[in-house]
Amino acid sequence: NRVSWHRASSRDILAYKEMLSVCLEVDKYYDDIVRAMRSSAEVTIPVCKKRGKAGWSTHVKQFQEDAIFWNRIWVENGRPTTGSLSNIRRSTRAQYRRASRWVVRNQDKLSADRMAQALASNNSRDLWGEVKKKANKVRDKPIIVDDADGELEVCEMFKVKYESLYSSVSFNENDMNEFIDQAVSEDLLSSSCVTHRFHRPNFIFKQIMRVHGSFKVVEFNL
Repeated sequence: NRVSWHRASSRDILAYKEMLSVCLEVDKYYDDIVRAMRSSAEVTIPVCKKRGKAGWSTHVKQFQEDAIFWNRIWVENGRPTTGSLSNIRRSTRAQYRRASRWVVRNQDKLSADRMAQALASNNSRDLWGEVKKKANKVRDKPIIVDDADGELEVCEMFKVKYESLYSSVSFNENDMNEFIDQAVSEDLLSSSCVTHRFHRPNFIFKQIMRVHGSFKVVEFNL
């Protein structure tokens, strides 16, 4: 159902305003509780400093401070939905969001620029700080691949794909034995290193088969 404002009487409008006032009071009460909890935690609970994003202080910080300031003014003035104060609050929030999204999308470029600046100014502290950030960067593992959803299904999908890939090429044991026999023998006999000649083809082939345990080991009679 849609609200039909043109059918509302003066009594309906009055009841709506009273209900809205109560809701706003509840929202303000909620904000006060959250603010009290945060301020108490900041004073009493140990904190760990979150690693800042490259370019944040240059491209985003001022927009963030403006958005926080005008949002606080907007709340203190009763959260008006229209008027200049509401427009300023909406505009500053939009600017902050645009800037923050741009910085997040361009982290690689901004980090590279920071490293280049550190090299140009011979600032080894900033340079190695950026290198450490990149080295310690953890990338999330994909949880959805094609129709597989979750780590177990994704692992099973790759298992099936690789089994199909490795078994897609035909294999003739006699042909392979003949090829390896000839190739290894020629290589060992023509080797310039004398010690290589003590490793007969049968030994080399066993080592290969030991790595690829799924194949049958075949003895050479040389």
